[in-house]
Parts: sequence; structure tokens; C-alpha cells
Amino acid sequence: MVQLVCVHGVATRPGDDLTRAVENRDALFARIVFPGIEHRVWSPVWGDLVPRVDPGVFDTDRSAQSLSLGTGGDDPGAGLGSGEGNQSGPDLAAIAAQAPSVAVDAVMAELVDRADAEGRALDEGELSAFERAATAIASGDAGKLLENAASDDEIAFNLAVDSGSYGIGNTIGAAVAAVTGRARNAVSTVAFGAVRDSLSPAIAFFLGDVFAYLKDGGLRARIRARVLADIAAAHAARKSGEPLVLVGHSLGGVILVDMLCDPGGAGLPQDLAVDALFTVGSQAGLFQSVGVLESGVNPPAKVARPEKVARWFNVFDPIDPLAFRADASFTGVEDIMFDSITGLASAHTTYFKRPQFYARFGKRLRQAVVIA
Repeated sequence: MVQLVCVHGVATRPGDDLTRAVENRDALFARIVFPGIEHRVWSPVWGDLVPRVDPGVFDTDRSAQSLSLGTGGDDPGAGLGSGEGNQSGPDLAAIAAQAPSVAVDAVMAELVDRADAEGRALDEGELSAFERAATAIASGDAGKLLENAASDDEIAFNLAVDSGSYGIGNTIGAAVAAVTGRARNAVSTVAFGAVRDSLSPAIAFFLGDVFAYLKDGGLRARIRARVLADIAAAHAARKSGEPLVLVGHSLGGVILVDMLCDPGGAGLPQDLAVDALFTVGSQAGLFQSVGVLESGVNPPAKVARPEKVARWFNVFDPIDPLAFRADASFTGVEDIMFDSITGLASAHTTYFKRPQFYARFGKRLRQAVVIA
């Protein structure tokens, strides 16, 4: 049995939304990465340990003394576009013609995102469409899925496994329309405002959670204890020769690397052996470069991959403002870059909703002979 421990990142708190998102993520792991392979997913939750952030700190549009820049007035979007109705961006069919895997990936990510937002499980038709998309991306055949598709309706029809579930008003059709809308309005003032509004809380939660973890004391120890409990349980549950895989998103990846760099201090089992470590949209490389991890190595010297880790893959989207390379700070790590048209504000949160991720995740596990 494969033991998989997934450590969440910043801005993640217990509740129905997290429960449903984890269920959909695990369903995709089972369907795309581990079909017919016995596995168990462990999901330690530590976000509730971090002090609550007052949402009022995000309200930067609220009336306050303003400093005018003169030429642009007080409009932060001045000069960025023509306002509502701007259609200067490309449509999805144009993107698909040049980069079909990127277009397919964006639609499937939107599909999962909408299911999570609605608090429901992915249905069989959606899971089948996602599985086929991941298979096509993995084999380099994404272009065949969208061959000759010149409109939103035709793209939705091609992506749907069930021909009765592709029309406008259904989930795949709605996902295609949403991605097209974002692409066409990418530089409008309306889009700028939407990016600003959604990115500000994300950055604030990121900084708050990071500062809480990096501050020495009881909180950091309690966060590590939550993660340690599931790693130790997964380690104890596997039989001889069965693989252990660790995945950390965002600050979750930092926590894993921090603990693995000092396994004794973190209380990890002495005989722990990690077959594969995935840091996803993470900051381990950045934090090591400024010397705040438990590696015992001062920058600019590079740190060797943790001894207990056989393979380390660092996954990032280049437009994710909270993700960083790791190979500049560590040796023995493979950086993996995604191509996407995910919006700036959502790039950090959609890794586990994208066929590219699961296709590459499974490919790397097979290359590392973790799964057959």
C-alpha cells in the first residue's frame, strides 16, 4: 500500500470547504495517479493553530486619506485597459490552437474549483473528463481533444466524455465559458480589480501563517507536532518495501523540508525513509536562501537534499507569486515548471485541481519506481 501524506499550505482552515476540497483532491489522486493501486492519503491539519486574521485589514478600498499621483487620478487601474466590456484578450479557442494542454488544464482546473466552491463532490462525468484530460496531457495528445474546436461549445463538447453533458448550463460548458471570460478580460480594469481584491487576502494569509510558523516558540512546535503525528502514523502503517510519499503545498512544503533537514530535532522516526517528496507552489528555496530553515547550512552555500529523501520534486507555476525554485538553494532537487493561463490570484491555489499536476505526479512516481 502506498502511504501518501499531504500537508496543506497557508490560508487553510478546518471546515466544510476544506473537507470537500480534500475529498475531491483524493478522488483525483485515486482516479489519475493510483488506479488499481492500494493507497491511503493522510491529511494533517494545522491551520487552526494560527491566530485569526481580522478581515478588516484587507479592506484597502475603504475611504481613507488619498495621495493622488496626478496624471492617473485615484484609479489604480488607469491605463491598464478600456474598462468593462474590454475584449482585447484571446479567446480559449485561440489559446487551444497554440497550447492545447494549457487550455485543457485551465478548463479542468475551473471545473474542480467550481465543484469545491459549490460544496459538492465531482460527479462521474466530471471525473471521467478529468481523467481523459490528464491521460491526454501525459501522452502529449491534448491537441487531439480540441482538434478543430473553434468555439466554446465545441471545446466543451470535445472535453466531455458524455455527449449529453457538454452544453451551456452544464458544468463543463460553464467552466469553458468562465476560462474564456477571464482570458478575454485579462487586461481590463474590471479584471485588475478582481485580481487585487482576491490576491490581497491571499498575500495577507500567507504572511500571517509564515510569520506564525517561523517565529520560535510553542506555536511552531505545535504545528510540527500535527504534521509529525501523521508522518509517523503513515510510516508505522506501511509494510516492508511499501512506499511513503510526502507532499507539501506552499508553507506545507516548507514545514516538511524544515523537519527533514533536522529529522532528530523534529522527532521524525530514526528509520524513516521517504521515497518521494513533492513541494508544490512552495517557498523552501527562498527561505533557505535567507537562512531561516533548520538545515544548519548558511547561505549562499547550497544544502544537500535531506538524507531521508530518495527523490525530491519541486513543482511551481511561474506566474504563482508565492512559489520559488529550489535548485538554487539545494542540490539533489528537480524543479518542475507548469505552463498555464491560470490567473495571478489563483495560480497558488489550483495545483491540485489541474490535470497537468496529476499527470506529472504519476509520471515522476513511475520514473522513481515508487509505483508501477
